[in-house]
Amino acid sequence: MEKEKVNRTVDSIRQAMGILEEAVATLKVPVSLAEKVGRIVEKLGLRQTAWKLDVDVGTVCRWWKGRQRPNKKNLAKIEAFYKELFGEE
Repeated sequence: MEKEKVNRTVDSIRQAMGILEEAVATLKVPVSLAEKVGRIVEKLGLRQTAWKLDVDVGTVCRWWKGRQRPNKKNLAKIEAFYKELFGEE
């Protein structure tokens, strides 16, 4: 009898874990602008990132460190390029 209770409890826990894992997989955690720039730089390198975004290396560094925000035009470039590279927003 006790073993049956334990087995039912374990089955319930496994079912709940499966539901939680599915829910977590669908969550989208927002990524900050600095994190996005950092991921791009880590993938391409600093100079290649600057070249691709048509800005100088110092500008990319300031965005990456969060010391400066890009204008609307450059923000759109970063967002589009990030989505192209990583397939997420």
